[in-house]
Amino acid sequence: MDATAQESLEPTADAVAEVPEELITRVAAALKEANFLLIAAGAGMSADSGLATFATASEKLGEALEGLTYDQVASSNNMFQDPEFFYGFWAHSMQSYATAAPHDGYCVLREFADSVRSKAEQPQPGCNPSSSPSVFALTTNVDSFLLRSGVVMRQSLGEVHGSVARWQCGGVPSGKKFPLVRRPHCCDATFEPPPDFMPTQGDAAGPSSRGSLRYQGPLPKCPHCGEGWARPHVFLFGDGNRFVDDKEALGLAAFGRWREMMLSALRTDSGQRLVVLEMGCGLRVPNLRKRCEELFNEAPLGQCEFIRINPEFELNAIVATPTLPLRATARDALSRIQRAYGEMAIAGDTDPSPPGVGLSTQDITTNLNVVPSCIAVRKISVKSIGDRPLRIVCLSDTHGMLHRLPASDVPHGDILVHCGDFTKRGKKEEVQTFNDFIATLPHKHKLAISGNHDVGPFTDFSPEHAMRMLPSMNYLSNTLMHVEGLRIYGSPWECRGQRRIPDGVDVLITHDPPAGVLDRRHGCEYLRQEVAERQPRLHVFGHIHEGHGIVVAGAGGEDVAATTFVNVAMANDGMVSKCLDKPITVIETEP
Repeated sequence: MDATAQESLEPTADAVAEVPEELITRVAAALKEANFLLIAAGAGMSADSGLATFATASEKLGEALEGLTYDQVASSNNMFQDPEFFYGFWAHSMQSYATAAPHDGYCVLREFADSVRSKAEQPQPGCNPSSSPSVFALTTNVDSFLLRSGVVMRQSLGEVHGSVARWQCGGVPSGKKFPLVRRPHCCDATFEPPPDFMPTQGDAAGPSSRGSLRYQGPLPKCPHCGEGWARPHVFLFGDGNRFVDDKEALGLAAFGRWREMMLSALRTDSGQRLVVLEMGCGLRVPNLRKRCEELFNEAPLGQCEFIRINPEFELNAIVATPTLPLRATARDALSRIQRAYGEMAIAGDTDPSPPGVGLSTQDITTNLNVVPSCIAVRKISVKSIGDRPLRIVCLSDTHGMLHRLPASDVPHGDILVHCGDFTKRGKKEEVQTFNDFIATLPHKHKLAISGNHDVGPFTDFSPEHAMRMLPSMNYLSNTLMHVEGLRIYGSPWECRGQRRIPDGVDVLITHDPPAGVLDRRHGCEYLRQEVAERQPRLHVFGHIHEGHGIVVAGAGGEDVAATTFVNVAMANDGMVSKCLDKPITVIETEP
């Protein structure tokens, strides 16, 4: 059982059949051209090997869970509250991992990884090619299947939630209901599992009756202090600082070094290609999804393909949308990709389909161009909007720092939009500096609205003085403008709750996001209702720095299916804005 699995990703009979063959071929072509490969394996990858997940544990273990849920049994609190149950569960889980066979998709992964590694420089004599720095793997699974299958070696693997192959001191119990722990773990060292740690004997199908999961042997002790209870080095439910968060031991420090090396290589040689291959990563704990999307965002324009394989959530974005989304289970998708890969090798064709195949129904593509000087640029294409091709350059949440960029770093376009928070405190000097910088830019149309940092009882800036204080821009205050054939409506921060969005809007500009879309649970319910009623083709906003990204039309929910949403916030995550670490967004519209 995967202790960190958070989604029900069981195979569905028709899931992979719905994926167009052209998209499968594009994925195979991307893998064949890759010089670097990041593999990200979530719960769905283990589920295809028959292991239980968070959602299927009750079905697989039945009465053995004694009425508790998966997260209650597999929690660090349960180690102290009911140790026989806790250790019985983990003994059974470790036996399941040891006896289950990694499915054939792992062999396919190794083939892809070997192909990428073969393009790197020849390894030194005696060096295992699986340790080549051209391939790295991240996983939230604790089953060690990537290692067992030879997909990567230990030095090229990051186990985000740890592994049952290593144990740690769990601390000394207090014997009380509160606090449960008298002394925390004695040290940050990890060690081999106890050799005599064996599950309770049950029937061949595994534990299924009440009491059959309970551990009968002596409770394992930490070999370092001899007093603390030993436990798997796995990030358990409710763990907090009880988990030994050693980035080196987990392989996450190695991933950071690999990431910097790989990005440097891409920026040095524009002919190098990266593929991010994410499989079975769910939404409840989206750790891997976010890491993959962030890496894709940082890769230079045209040098990265982002493949996401997921039977339910292939398009849901946190900070970036995959370029090649496959709605399928990992095992079935990898099998089809392998066939296409082999046919391509026979034909000698590595570019079998024109650009755009596989994403044509989404009307949107995204890329990132890393500009060597200061800032990055993300380009988005949105179709079926306006009566002519246009470039809309979008900024938001620059917090008094925009003028630090060279004016040449701001891409040219027909329309420049700022979605608010152009200052930190709304002071006159900040507004003046922002206006002076905007005045140097060549864009024909320049539009702005306010954010929560720009207006308020203690700010110098106010909507009434916008024309005088921002002469370089058109300030929109519940204003509809016809610009280059587009109907653009801007509703600033001070108009929340009374936006009065008209019908027929092509582009909606607000500072805050609608509820449930790139909002980190801080979006506006009223705004979502208005967007659902008016259905603008494009909605651009900011405010939630961590929500930077794109949700394509149809992926934001049935009620807002006609709208593409773009969070263009540029400042760093968190409440204190210190730098602009997110890209400028350029939206290229097509009729």
